[in-house]
Amino acid sequence: MRRKLKTFWLCLDFLDRDMEINARLQILRALSELDIEIRASFNYIREKPTIDGLEKVWTIRRRVNGILGRFFLMVEQQLLLLRNLDADIIVVWPFNIHQTLPIWFFWRKILRRRFPKFVMDVRSLPVDFPGYWKRRQRQKRFDTGVRLAFRYFDGLTMITEKMKRDLQAKTGNVDKKVCVWSSGVDPELFNPYKVGNCRNELGFNGRYVLMYHGILSPNRGLQQAVEAVDIVRKSCPEIMFFLLGKGPVQAELEEKIRNLNLQQYVSIHPPVPFEEVPKYINSAQAGILPFPDLEWWNTSSPIKLNEYLSMEKPVIVTDIEAHRAVLDDRDYGFFLPDNKPETIARGIQSAMRNSAQLSDSVKMGRKMIIEKYTWESQAKKIKSYFTGLCSNNSIVAL
Repeated sequence: MRRKLKTFWLCLDFLDRDMEINARLQILRALSELDIEIRASFNYIREKPTIDGLEKVWTIRRRVNGILGRFFLMVEQQLLLLRNLDADIIVVWPFNIHQTLPIWFFWRKILRRRFPKFVMDVRSLPVDFPGYWKRRQRQKRFDTGVRLAFRYFDGLTMITEKMKRDLQAKTGNVDKKVCVWSSGVDPELFNPYKVGNCRNELGFNGRYVLMYHGILSPNRGLQQAVEAVDIVRKSCPEIMFFLLGKGPVQAELEEKIRNLNLQQYVSIHPPVPFEEVPKYINSAQAGILPFPDLEWWNTSSPIKLNEYLSMEKPVIVTDIEAHRAVLDDRDYGFFLPDNKPETIARGIQSAMRNSAQLSDSVKMGRKMIIEKYTWESQAKKIKSYFTGLCSNNSIVAL
């Protein structure tokens, strides 16, 4: 009888970002449903996550404050690595490569062990990090981690084809096999026919609601979207821009809303449990992703895009490769050539004018997402890749 493939996922470092944690839980659950043993470590979270199929879960609640804090964090992570060297696959992210490499070297070069296989997983380039020197330091650590992983690790997984191309070019290594698995969605949870909405309780009746959900952080085009609403409201007073989430620019957005007297047109709602997000999306007419044309957004795979489409909502998106990779030229999205307020305003007005004509095309959007972008489909890519890494050394993994 073939045994399960054992995997350990180290250092899911999300700083209480509930949406990102839930996204990672979704892919781990999908993998467990494919009969893969899942062990995982989560950093900086208040409560240990629970999900069917996770064999072992560790949480590191310590915040990194100063050199001593980082040292103790590193020690805890190293101990977790040592405890899981019986796994077939160990997955780490680029910022953990440096501290993982000594264990890799001892295990692989000194003891001559072929397992576990070490895999680097890249979900994002360094983004939204304050301070010039800290940003430079973080970028340098990321770049060197990627180079080391390309040279020494057994496998690499990345979130998009563009990220794969860019990092291969940066490292000069185009021969190493890379698995690309993107963000996904649970089409049963994000199903417009199975969830209600909260338009009444939110006061949305009679309004055209444009929605953004996620982290409220710099360089996402949210400030420009608020300014666009100020332009649109003059001709379309029924507009309502609804933001669901929190983040470092919330105070800036609230100040802009006050200064532009947009309290009746822009609303910021605190985060809600992940399972409730679909009914909030179902309360809107469209979703918006006004991301600027920056490297980290071009190499990204926004989960919210999949969720809007799964909920049969048209989307207003900037014309960047990350959005094109999903939407291509399909007509359930409105592409913006840039994210200037005037451009976003024109996109909003087009979506509002054509809302009645989009009923059939948004159904095709959900169909496309179910075919290509479920967590199950992404998990199957990972399983196939991991099995290949192990089977090259004659291990019976599945």
